Amino acid sequence: MTIRFATSYFGNRILRHVINDMNGLRQNGFDIVLHTLSELDLRFYRRTMLDIVAASKDAGLSAWLDPWALGGIFGGECFSEAALREPDWLQIASDGSRLPACCPNNPGFRGFVDDWISAACATDVDAIFWDEPHFFSDEVGRQLGCYCVYCEPIRPQHSLLDFLKWACRRVQQRGKQNVLCLPPQSLRSYDGNAIRSLAESGLRNLGTGLFWFLRREALEDSISVFGNLVVPTARQFGIDSHVWIQGFQVPSERESEITETVVAAARLMPEVIAIWGFEGCAAMSSLACERPDVAWRCFLRGMEILHT
Repeated sequence: MTIRFATSYFGNRILRHVINDMNGLRQNGFDIVLHTLSELDLRFYRRTMLDIVAASKDAGLSAWLDPWALGGIFGGECFSEAALREPDWLQIASDGSRLPACCPNNPGFRGFVDDWISAACATDVDAIFWDEPHFFSDEVGRQLGCYCVYCEPIRPQHSLLDFLKWACRRVQQRGKQNVLCLPPQSLRSYDGNAIRSLAESGLRNLGTGLFWFLRREALEDSISVFGNLVVPTARQFGIDSHVWIQGFQVPSERESEITETVVAAARLMPEVIAIWGFEGCAAMSSLACERPDVAWRCFLRGMEILHT
């Protein structure tokens, strides 16, 4: 099996620079680029994103699109206008208070997501990347869930699943593929029946992130979760798997762990190995590695090792 390599790419909407970067990615051996399509992009950059996806395809890359921080329920360093402007869409806490993120089962918000899906699928994108869907979390990281009238009948464990099945079907109807990335702490809440139902709804690739620096855990523990949960589950239901390797906030003198992780992850034979993100996230100071250029080169070195 041939492993494909991917990176996320965000923060740039100047087409001539995008074209140069996409050509560079392909020359460096990348196969897939993930672009973010935030609420800001949805409002102000729809045509621009058509051109950016087209430039990626012209460079010989497959393209994925990410609903970055959409409604506050997906991963991403971006604010949600929908959560500010549409109070009736918000999640409801157990005490009846409104939470600052939209409810995935609210019909109004689903209409908004459907518009996002239409805009994303209007590009020449290959897949929609559902980025760590989650309910609002409190100060210690606990997902609070939602107690609104739309979630109550299906609360708690099937609430996000119902949304994802709906979203995957909508994407599948538009002829695009679905890729789902779950944070490791959420993987165990999606049992075999849940993954089977998602696969039947159009899910074609399941993955997670090995973010051992972010989560302050041993690298071996991150790899173990991926190998013991994601890969066998994906194979069981006949779908592909992918893994994200941390290329953000990597401390100085530990960049070589990126290379080690690429090689270790490859032994598990996922279809896609990816890095978050492009050039060590140098363009975003809050995410940038301490030595972004070194971190990026270490991922490229891992690719070289696997190609030899």
